[in-house]
Amino acid sequence: MPSIQDAQYGLRRPSQQAGVLTPAALGTLTVAAGTLLVLETVEAVDRKPRDWRQGGPSLARIHQVKGDQCGLETQGFFGPLYKAVTYPSR
Repeated sequence: MPSIQDAQYGLRRPSQQAGVLTPAALGTLTVAAGTLLVLETVEAVDRKPRDWRQGGPSLARIHQVKGDQCGLETQGFFGPLYKAVTYPSR
């Protein structure tokens, strides 16, 4: 299982590398099934078509980030689904 630190890193990384906004981690909460990462509240916004078009530049900034590989350096999960990080040899 990934650690809370891995999850926090995954949230901070888009902000650090592409300058887009992500919610801040406030802390953790231990429950019977494990640990939950508690994030700051984000304001719900009623978006119009023009607002969605303005989000394009942020998405483009994320896609312009370059690295030695695609994705994070660690294994991960998408909800309960395991996401193995494997790369073909070059």
